[in-house]
Amino acid sequence: MIRPEDLLPDDTLIAVMGPRNSGKDRILDVVVRGVGGQVLPQSPPPAIRTYTITAIGRKSQRLVLACFPDFDGSNDVVVLQLISHWLKATYERGLRLTGILYTYRISDFIPKVSDLKDLFIFGQLCGDRALARTTIVTTMWDKVDESEGEGCERMMSEICWKEMLKWGCRTARFDDTFRSAMGILNKLIDSGGEKEPLLVQEELVDLKMLWNETQAGRMLHASCHAALEEDKAELKKTQQGIHTGIIRGRMQWSTQAMKELEIPFNRYFAFRFPKKGKIVSLAGFATVLRVSDLVRREEL
Repeated sequence: MIRPEDLLPDDTLIAVMGPRNSGKDRILDVVVRGVGGQVLPQSPPPAIRTYTITAIGRKSQRLVLACFPDFDGSNDVVVLQLISHWLKATYERGLRLTGILYTYRISDFIPKVSDLKDLFIFGQLCGDRALARTTIVTTMWDKVDESEGEGCERMMSEICWKEMLKWGCRTARFDDTFRSAMGILNKLIDSGGEKEPLLVQEELVDLKMLWNETQAGRMLHASCHAALEEDKAELKKTQQGIHTGIIRGRMQWSTQAMKELEIPFNRYFAFRFPKKGKIVSLAGFATVLRVSDLVRREEL
């Protein structure tokens, strides 16, 4: 495992993100085993898994893969703190991501609200400018008929990923082989383009924000508040029983998370107007938010 302080100035740094069980850990395992490395037992979640390999055919270039935990609803506050700290530490050392892989299960013909929330928080962390160095990697093609997978891929590209693709984001298919994984990584590395900082890195380092004051922190607070209001409404309609205990448990978690994400009043307006040159733009993820609202209504 590599800590931010162990990274070298010439490292090629790739972040791997995505919802739970979307294949991001599988991609990392295939790459590491493919170069003769040893996959270590996973740390207790949530944790960032990092591995270094020598990029094949790249004159001993060191490639660092960092697999980030997902926002599954159980440890979102801890996950945001963990990711924010890691990205802040790397940026303070003068390191910027070469690219980002974001995984999606092609077997999910209809995206889940939790998956769309994970994607939108990803947008809050990275911002639009990172999309030119982002590849959406569809996984688990062996679980579906190829025509069905292609239909899902087309639907997601035309709806959920539409704006992201306009901002330069790419798509790729992972077929569970080392050759496929390295092909995706090499294409991302060779895509070029300026290595600009992520939105959350600018917020934390350049604008001196606290982790909960960032776009991602505010969005997570709003998400917890919405979940709390939905549970309150559901509790009124639910009779006494086991289910009420589950709802109350969720409400307790949301309330605690909101307290941790609360911004002190004396800092609330401090970053309302960013410094010149620091433009907060999330246009590439506008479609994701609209689709998330529609899917949420269907699930309710």
